[in-house]
Amino acid sequence: MLKKLLYVPVLTVSAQMAIAGETSTENGFSITPTLGAGFAHLRTENPSFSANADDMNYTEMYIKPGAIVDYSFSSDLNVFAGGSFVSAKTTGDGDPGFYTEGGDGRTDLDELYAGIRSGNWTLSAGRQNYMIGTGFIVMDGDLDMGDDGAYWTAPRTAFKASGVLAYDSDAFSAQVFSLGTDRDIGSYRLTGINIDYPAAGGAFGAMITKVKSGVSADETFVPKNGMVIYNLRALDVTIPGTENLKYSGEYALQQGEGDGIKYDASAWYSKFTYSFADTSLTPSLSYRYVYYSGDDDLSDDTRKDWDPTSKGYIDWGTWLVGEIAGSYLIYNSNQITQTVQATASLLPNVIIGALYNKFTLDEKNHLGVPVNSKDFAAETNIYVDWYPNQKTYVSLVYALTQPGKAAEEFYGDDADFSALELYATYRY
Repeated sequence: MLKKLLYVPVLTVSAQMAIAGETSTENGFSITPTLGAGFAHLRTENPSFSANADDMNYTEMYIKPGAIVDYSFSSDLNVFAGGSFVSAKTTGDGDPGFYTEGGDGRTDLDELYAGIRSGNWTLSAGRQNYMIGTGFIVMDGDLDMGDDGAYWTAPRTAFKASGVLAYDSDAFSAQVFSLGTDRDIGSYRLTGINIDYPAAGGAFGAMITKVKSGVSADETFVPKNGMVIYNLRALDVTIPGTENLKYSGEYALQQGEGDGIKYDASAWYSKFTYSFADTSLTPSLSYRYVYYSGDDDLSDDTRKDWDPTSKGYIDWGTWLVGEIAGSYLIYNSNQITQTVQATASLLPNVIIGALYNKFTLDEKNHLGVPVNSKDFAAETNIYVDWYPNQKTYVSLVYALTQPGKAAEEFYGDDADFSALELYATYRY
């Protein structure tokens, strides 16, 4: 079962990038310490919709210290370097997806990079973080699984043996990149170019990248070698004639061929968000439709199911879709998900929100197993986010997932799968 799930890299709760602490500067040289720390306790009932399964309770914790150093030769030329390491641990029963068990955890390097910046140009290399758009396709280079520990809090994010050449100006920004992922995700390399164009009331972008696998075809559950990914996006675009209604959307194709496999998959989403800016609680309401293609013929040499590659997490439902479903059940492939989300600010530092996700299969199979229905599940998430200060974040979440006919057939039971999650981070 574990090998079967290796192709579905999911980043559940983001490792909340460490923010910079106080910078010490002398004679053009500066050093900035960073620190991230996180704790989560999760209680789940009826995992995998099974009324006979034992409830699973587990705790994750991590600490992620690091530093950024910089030396300026002039106002237009400087060199820099940075690094961080992670010490993480899972205790208790382990997670209900069986990605980690109680006792899993270790200390290892996450970031270690160096670079040079001259005017609008920056060149960096090593183990570093990199994100395109909202992380719909490219964001997380490390799946915290097995001996890593802390699968849900996911503190490791850096791409391995990477290089990024970036140009930034007021008119546009562009990067040429080559990024390596860890073995749990698939040990592959993404090489391509990305362009972003800021605009009044929104931003637009495009990407093309080619995937080269670092392992042989018989070592990976789902092949990726030779895949080429094309992506167009429009983010937070204000609808003409309105002030409070915004649109975000992306379209992507996976084409190409390698190792005797052809690729013909697609994914896209459209999201509308309305903010009631003139009210005291500043509520917002959004609707999003997401499509990830499935494969109608699992026996041929063409992959039509969307591969989530190195997607990431930046906010509730993006791009972990459903706290339960996105963490343990369905992984941004062969699915159609409609999401309604509402949020409001009870206080300047307290936000409440709710999401309702309806999951439907694109084709009648789940994780390669044929099923007789496309109705997979419905999930409701209710959360409270509290920011006691600029460095601390606390969240309490309740999630309830109700199986559809496809999930009942695949998992063999129909009990509601629920989770209660307490999460806290400190960033310095």
